[in-house]
Amino acid sequence: MTPSLAPRTAKIMSKNIAVLGGGILGLTVATVLRVAGFSVRIYSEKEISDAGATNDPLFASAYPAASVIPHTVQAERLDRLVEDSNRVFQQLAEGMHRGVRIQKHYEIAEGGIDTPDYVDALLNFQRCAQSELPVRREGAGSVEGYLFDCFFCDMPTYGPWLQQLVRTLGVEIVRQRVAVDWLRSQNPDFIVNCLGAGAHKVFDDLDPGQIVKGILLLSDMHSEGSDFTSYNYSPACEVYPSFQGDGSSDVYFYQRHDHAILGGTRQRGNLVNGVFIPDEPARCDYIRIGDIDVPAPIIDLNAQLLKQLIGRGPGPILKVLVGYRHLHIDAGGRECVALGLQDRSGIAPVVDCFGFGGAGVTLSWGAALRCANLIAHQEGQKEITLDAILHELKRHSGLGR
Repeated sequence: MTPSLAPRTAKIMSKNIAVLGGGILGLTVATVLRVAGFSVRIYSEKEISDAGATNDPLFASAYPAASVIPHTVQAERLDRLVEDSNRVFQQLAEGMHRGVRIQKHYEIAEGGIDTPDYVDALLNFQRCAQSELPVRREGAGSVEGYLFDCFFCDMPTYGPWLQQLVRTLGVEIVRQRVAVDWLRSQNPDFIVNCLGAGAHKVFDDLDPGQIVKGILLLSDMHSEGSDFTSYNYSPACEVYPSFQGDGSSDVYFYQRHDHAILGGTRQRGNLVNGVFIPDEPARCDYIRIGDIDVPAPIIDLNAQLLKQLIGRGPGPILKVLVGYRHLHIDAGGRECVALGLQDRSGIAPVVDCFGFGGAGVTLSWGAALRCANLIAHQEGQKEITLDAILHELKRHSGLGR
């Protein structure tokens, strides 16, 4: 029998936690902390449900695709973060009203593809012979790939559901621009920093990090039935060279319930007075849609691959989204997730939880559990287990029913 959290967390029920940021990570951290017995309040200028959220490229949670795959992120015990998150997504996928499902996903590359380090966390992983792959660029040489059952979050459904869950659990979301002096006045016992690219503006010990610009096309394509299939496809480098110039970029296709997503772009740079300044030049042709320049392979190559996958190309483009993902740079100059307890002079202990570089949804539940345990350990409490969190989520939200 899974243990209840209540007896173990009775000593820390009075601890007040301020979660900074109302995106997916902030909401998930607040959920886990609340069901673990803490008093929690979220402070954020924006909410996922805001009508204009997708007009702010820095509010990354407004536009994730969002496949649960840690493509471009480094973190301590990454495999454990993926495994813990997947266990929660497995339960969430049992109720489609939450916007989470399991679908077949292909990773395909011309010229070869490595097995990922986190392969043990992928469901039903299998390498595929070239003849088993559903798509291949015309004129491509050898193509390799693998297949697995991938969790996918349909963000227009998942984001609002998670936000409502937080409120149902009794967590208040306060519209507030965060500053250190203001934080001191609130006198929280702990702070969890989920501010992403804005974290360095609040905490002056943090490096601004690296910004990764992403472009998504929303295509008018309605799903037919429930047999969803998605892919990430990396062509030869001359077809879609990486912005770094050391290989190829990839394109991808994901189906939401009422439209499809075409991507991808990973152009690194920095923000100067709110303007994105790329570190890397464009190395492919672009197609202008409205006032946004879109890498041509996102449209042309995806159109070719989709005809093979579903028998037709993409529908009309409904919208082009531009967003900025944030990569943390640590003291050693490494790009990695910031996930640890910090003692910042004059304020409550701070748990940093940011810099996921586009993998925030993917690692959200595992990262939230780690945040909760950093606080519990600081208070001399026993480890909070994922089984206990799942038990409480089922009790409070009907998860798994």
